[in-house]
Amino acid sequence: MLELAARLRALPRPDLAAALQTREFDTTGIRDLFDLAEVLLAPDSLDHAISRLDRPRLATLAAAAELTTADHSDTTVDAIAVELGRLGASADLTAAVPELVGRL
Repeated sequence: MLELAARLRALPRPDLAAALQTREFDTTGIRDLFDLAEVLLAPDSLDHAISRLDRPRLATLAAAAELTTADHSDTTVDAIAVELGRLGASADLTAAVPELVGRL
């Protein structure tokens, strides 16, 4: 939660506002970025956000999560593309990783 709050703080306000428009969550009780991070990481909020993703975004998210879980280091766009290729993704999907990560 602290890492997400720090990332939210680092975003320019217009970028943060645009990102929050893509999520549905209860704003009751949100007083600061820590409260916002907690609400965004709540299981119901995550379930709702993930359920709206298409297959390419889900695959990209799963590959990024696998890389992060495997070695606990920063995950790069290139590493995600390689991981998707290793898992048998099409060349079109691996080529689209930069755009998919940007949208996620």
